[in-house]
Amino acid sequence: MLRRISAALDARAELHANGVAPLVLEDLQRQDRNATAASRRSAWADGLGHAITTAACGAAALAAAWLAAPAVLDGRIEPATAAVVVLLLLALVEPYAAMTTAVRQFPALRTVLERVAESGALAGPDPAADGSDGLHPVPARAGNRPGVELDNLAAAWPGGPPVFTGLTAVAEPGRWLAVTGSSGSGKSTCSRSCWGSFPRRRARRA
Repeated sequence: MLRRISAALDARAELHANGVAPLVLEDLQRQDRNATAASRRSAWADGLGHAITTAACGAAALAAAWLAAPAVLDGRIEPATAAVVVLLLLALVEPYAAMTTAVRQFPALRTVLERVAESGALAGPDPAADGSDGLHPVPARAGNRPGVELDNLAAAWPGGPPVFTGLTAVAEPGRWLAVTGSSGSGKSTCSRSCWGSFPRRRARRA
């Protein structure tokens, strides 16, 4: 939701110029209402789970105290032992309540894990298997000139779509090269490709 709002703010001039700002704002408001409703349902479910857990553990502790009372009065059970049992049942409230939170968050965790699995980021070969350090050699520039040269460079995560393609640039002493872009546009991937910690898909770097 925050990403959509940020994108709309960045494009506010274009939206107003094309007369679609009210439509975009209405859509953002609708999405915000849906997100708020989902958040409220999640909070209610979490609170209900905690309440049920607390009530169940409290009832179990009360039942244990009621059942242990005659034995304590008869001297068959030490009072300290009965107290430990009751307190143990009350102490279970916190871990059981945490389990309800974990169950509520499991769908989001499953979605993230599925996306990671689909990307193939964890399916690559183990660099230690062949004794390498995981780096990919970068050839020197023609004539061993200092600097970095990219010629129609492209890179992609294993099993995923290209992060960027057709990148041609030169950075050398006396010449600055700036890589700019929004978050997630591939700036870090480009840097990793330049120093050899990320495999290029095609083209040449030196």
